[in-house]
Amino acid sequence: MENLQELVQTVTDRVEKFDARSAAARAARDERLKKNVTLNKDLEPIYSDAGIHAPCDNYHWVWNLYDTLGDLYDICENTFMAGEFLPWDKKIKLFCSNYADKRNDSPVRRVTYISVDRANAVIDALSDVVEIYTGAAFEGRNGDQVVYVYIDERCKDVADAVEAYLDAPKVAAAAAAKAAQEAERDAADPCPTGRVVITGEVLSTKLQESYYGSTWKMLVKDDRGFKVWGSIPSSLDASRGCRVTFTAAIEPSNDDDKFGFYKRPTKAEILEEAA
Repeated sequence: MENLQELVQTVTDRVEKFDARSAAARAARDERLKKNVTLNKDLEPIYSDAGIHAPCDNYHWVWNLYDTLGDLYDICENTFMAGEFLPWDKKIKLFCSNYADKRNDSPVRRVTYISVDRANAVIDALSDVVEIYTGAAFEGRNGDQVVYVYIDERCKDVADAVEAYLDAPKVAAAAAAKAAQEAERDAADPCPTGRVVITGEVLSTKLQESYYGSTWKMLVKDDRGFKVWGSIPSSLDASRGCRVTFTAAIEPSNDDDKFGFYKRPTKAEILEEAA
């Protein structure tokens, strides 16, 4: 979705269609209930793994609500159509927050790590159309202020459209990063074979357990683009981000010509410490 105005129009159209479908469904339900005006109080409900259901149309059902102390708070009753889920006795939280009230009233879609400015702009534009709100702001991975956004999910099409708009920058950034990685990989030299001088950056280190004990390994990206994995030479105190050079026997991977394994490293030294 290209802009906020387009999102507003899309959400408005989908809400109108949803409301029309809901009204038609309610009218059909009311018409069906009119055909059976007898309250079926004596029939037992139908039990299944999914819950309890009305055994017939116009089924009268009573259930209790209790407070957190276990005291009776309210007695509820209603009539249901055959097959509909029946509510059951449960505890409720009194004096709960606005957020908790909304979560209890309807299903909610949560969209994570959205910038505060983007979230506020969407909420301002859609507040009269759909129920949408945020949690408290906090610091994101890049040091910016982000929030979780909560969208009324009774109409899935509406929640899908809002989520897609909110996530658009993240999706675009991920696609750009993937394209850059693929371009970088395509430009890399194939991993060589034999005893080779490796010079490059340590991308990661890991303590690897084996039958013979624990060994520190490292992944190195050579300046020619290919990557190699093997044991950290005992003479190196290598860490992620530092530049190293060493000579080792290289064997390319059978599954990836830009990746290989090294062994018996010699002449190892750190050229530049990690930042």
